Amino acid sequence: AKVALALDLIRLAGYPARKALGIHLRETQIQAEQVPLIEVFDGASWQMYLSSAPEQALPNDLFVWLRGDRPLFDVYGAGENSKIRFTCIKDRIPKEDLANLTDTPLLVSTIQALPVSERSIFKFIVMIPIGAFVVVLMRNVIGIATLGTFMPVLIALSFFEINNIAVALALFAIVIGVGLYFRFLLSRLNLLVVPRVAACVVIVTLLMMVMSVASFKLGYAAGMGITLFPMIILAWTIERMSLIWEEEGKRSALTQVGGSLAVAVVAYLFMANSLIQYWGFYFPELLLVVLAVILVLGRYTGYRLLELHRFRQFEFKPIAK
Repeated sequence: AKVALALDLIRLAGYPARKALGIHLRETQIQAEQVPLIEVFDGASWQMYLSSAPEQALPNDLFVWLRGDRPLFDVYGAGENSKIRFTCIKDRIPKEDLANLTDTPLLVSTIQALPVSERSIFKFIVMIPIGAFVVVLMRNVIGIATLGTFMPVLIALSFFEINNIAVALALFAIVIGVGLYFRFLLSRLNLLVVPRVAACVVIVTLLMMVMSVASFKLGYAAGMGITLFPMIILAWTIERMSLIWEEEGKRSALTQVGGSLAVAVVAYLFMANSLIQYWGFYFPELLLVVLAVILVLGRYTGYRLLELHRFRQFEFKPIAK
C-alpha cells in the first residue's frame, strides 16, 4: 500500500514511475529476501530507489527480478495458498564459457548440473572432510583432547550456519551447562544408559525451544540459531561429559569440552574460508589429497606437540660407560 501511494504521488508530480521487485543475492539465506523498489524516470533514464529508504543507495547484492505492475507469478486452476521462494548460489564461470554454457556436456555429469537447492547442500558436504582433517591434525599431531571424534566437525557446521562465532559459542555453553545440570539430576534416578540419553535428548530439545522463543521475544534473531545445533550430538556430549566428570574429575571434563570447542572453532575457520570453499566445490578431486594426508597422519606414532611441551623439563643425557 505504501508503494502504491508513493507511485501515485510521484505520478501526480508529473514523473513516470513504476514499481519493481529486487532480490538480495546472498548464499547464506535459504530463502532470499524480496525487496520492493520504485523506479522514476527523470527525463533521461530510469532511477531506482528503495521504497523503505529512498535516500539510501542500492545494495551491491540487489538483483532486480521484476518491473511493472504484472504479478510475480500466476496460478491457473484451483490453486490455494501459493508461495514462491528464491534460493541463490554463486558460481564462478569464465567469461568465454558463458556463451557455450548450455552446450557443455561435461556439466551433465558434475555437481554443476544439479538444481540450486541440491548444489547448496553440496557446498556443506564437501566441507565435512576438511573439518575431519582438522580434527585429525589437532588430535594426532598437536594432542588436543576432544569429546568424540566427529563432534567438533558437526559443531563447526552449526557455527557455519549461525555465521557468528561469538553467539554460537555462547549458545553452546548455555545448552551444555543447563543440560549437564539436568543430567546430574537424572543420575539420581539410576536409569539405564539408553533411557538416560533419550531423556537428555528430550531435555535438550525443550531447552532449545525455550531459548529460541525467548530470543525471538527479546528481539535477538541470532539466538534462534540454536536450532541448528545437532540435538543428538549435544545429548551424547552431555552424557559423556557427565561420565568423565564422575570418573576422572571436573578438570578433565572441562578440558575435553574446551578442547572440542577449540577444535570446532579452528575447523570453522578452515571451512568458512572462501578459497577453501572454492577449491572444495569446484575441484572435489582435491579431497583425494586430503585423504592421502589423513592416511599419512594415521601412521604417525611419535610425540605430540603438547606432550613435548609437557616434558620440556626433562634432559636426556647419554649414560657413561
